[in-house]
Amino acid sequence: MVVLNSLYFIIYMVILQSIPQDFQLRYEFVSGSVPPPYHYEYVVNIDAKGNGTIIYKPDYAFGNIPNWNEQFIVSADKLELFWKLLEKNKYFKKNWKVPERNPVGGSLVYMEVTANGKKVEISPFTTEKELAEEFRKSAIELVPQNVMDSLAAKRDKYIDEYKKK
Repeated sequence: MVVLNSLYFIIYMVILQSIPQDFQLRYEFVSGSVPPPYHYEYVVNIDAKGNGTIIYKPDYAFGNIPNWNEQFIVSADKLELFWKLLEKNKYFKKNWKVPERNPVGGSLVYMEVTANGKKVEISPFTTEKELAEEFRKSAIELVPQNVMDSLAAKRDKYIDEYKKK
């Protein structure tokens, strides 16, 4: 058993070596303009070791609104697949263009990745929508589903309590 655990640890360390030490993913979702209590937003941060946090706000940031903080670990293989997706599609070499006029309304998703000393953000309004959406979808899937489900349940409870006021 000790040998097997040691082998898993070695494999984990080899996989993580391909991901730059300064790797940081920041994913931010802001729901569209809707009346309270239906607005929500959250920020996800993940580092090169797979340590992740999500800060979730179930409503607009005024008044006595809770912030829910959850920590999680992204497995080495999932983080490696995400990194390979970025490399394969030249995330850091793309010129993420934005339209001259941004659309009005709707939800916003920001994504920023830092690696090898370079920080690149994809605007919610990039003209390369399909590729940006593939990156964003892969990024949010790094957050374990049970974490997202737990936050959604808290939000449902928050909405129910808000309606009782």
